[in-house]
Order: sequence, then C-alpha cells, then structure tokens
Amino acid sequence: MKKNNVKIFLLLLTIIMIAFTIYKIATSYALFYSQLYGTATLNLGRWNVSVNATDISNGITQEFIIDDLNIIQNTATRAGKFAPGMTGSFEIVIDTENTDVSVRYDLTIDTVNLQNTQITIESVEETEVDNTLIQTSPNTYTGIIRLGENSSNTINIIFEWTNDEENNQQDTELGTSNNLNIQIPITLTATQYLNETITQI
Repeated sequence: MKKNNVKIFLLLLTIIMIAFTIYKIATSYALFYSQLYGTATLNLGRWNVSVNATDISNGITQEFIIDDLNIIQNTATRAGKFAPGMTGSFEIVIDTENTDVSVRYDLTIDTVNLQNTQITIESVEETEVDNTLIQTSPNTYTGIIRLGENSSNTINIIFEWTNDEENNQQDTELGTSNNLNIQIPITLTATQYLNETITQI
C-alpha cells in the first residue's frame, strides 16, 4: 500500500514538474515574442504650412498667381493706375505655426510668363528680423524657418515697369486696355529642413 502511495506521489510530482516546465517555456516565449514583434507607437511630427493664408500642407509644391499688388503712386499717374516708370510691391507670408520640424522653402518667380517683358523684379527681401533669404538660382530664393524660432517669414518683392522708348507701342496697348491685370506667377516648394547646406549663386 505504501509503495502505491509513493508511486502516486512521484507521479504527481512528475506531472507538476512537467507542467511548471511547460509554463516557464510558454511565458519565456511570450516575452520573446512581445519584445520581437511588439507594437510600437510613433508620435509623428505635425506639418502645417500656409502661404498667404492658403494651406499647402497636403503637398510640398504650390503654384500661385500674385495679382494683389501695391502700386507706389506718383503725381504723373492717376491714382490706382500702373504705368511705365512706376514701381510696386507684394508680400508673401509663409507660416509654419504648429509645425514640429524645421522647414525649408524655395520660392521661384516665373519671370518668363510675366505678361509684360518690361516688368522686372527689382528686389526680393525677407523682412522679419534675423531671417535670411538666399538666392540659389537666377529666379529662386531659399529660406529656412527653424523649429523653435519665429514661425513665419514675410518676403517683400518689389517690381518695376521699365520705361523703354522702344517699347512704347506695347506699353500704350497695355495702358489703354480696360482689362489690364498684372499677374506674377510664383511657385513655392516647402520641405523639411535637414541641415543641408544652402549655396548662394
């Protein structure tokens, strides 16, 4: 009878040890699996870029037609009119508020498609304090809005209608047109700035 009790005890002990071993193996595998295949949650940086209050966050390149121009008046021309010898300006405001990365923008002025070849770009300047704009090609200017600094850049562009005596006929045709509308095509590309070197031409 005692032998049977010992056998039963040894059998139960063996079963318990096997079950414990299986449990340890199973939990060790589960830990390994969790570490190897566990789900990681990434907090993606926000990307919010607008140009003159137009949201361009869904794409990195946006084309604009600038037709809201500030004409610098003179006494020889009726108020609100634009004529040869006069200058004007317009602003482009690039805003990256609520963006979690530094932003590089490349601003290209399409002078080829200006309606009047006598209208030329005189200057392109960043007006915000401590912000710089680098001319990286004949018609392209590059700026950087760094994370943690001023979240917007304001670019002032001055243009002039050159008074060329050899162009009087075309100037007269434009000046007498009731539908004179100066439009300046602009392309802006915004990308994440990754500390690359910006080279001036």
